[in-house]
Amino acid sequence: MIALSGSIIPAYVSKGYDWSEMGSILGIIFSQAIIESLAPLYPIFRVIPIILIICIIFLHNKVTRIFSVYVSITYVLFAIVQNIAMTDEYGLAIVTGNVVIFLVVAGFWMWEAK
Repeated sequence: MIALSGSIIPAYVSKGYDWSEMGSILGIIFSQAIIESLAPLYPIFRVIPIILIICIIFLHNKVTRIFSVYVSITYVLFAIVQNIAMTDEYGLAIVTGNVVIFLVVAGFWMWEAK
């Protein structure tokens, strides 16, 4: 059911669109997503997981909760920055199905941390 929500829930576009434009709208959203402006933070999101995995190897269960919280926060950020765009043609555009899936997965990781 969760996997189907990504294809069932339509994208939100503030200026409206015709259903036949859905494929091009998704391409525009993904190419102009907010994440493009956050490129300077990429190294941080590559180093932190490596450090946490090394800590899990050596410290075992003492770090797994921190890792789960980190992954949950990362999924929430990905839901926002990868699936939302401000475009000239459509205004605010959101791939709502993907946002729902990412937030559900983040919730499961938070549940794991708890």
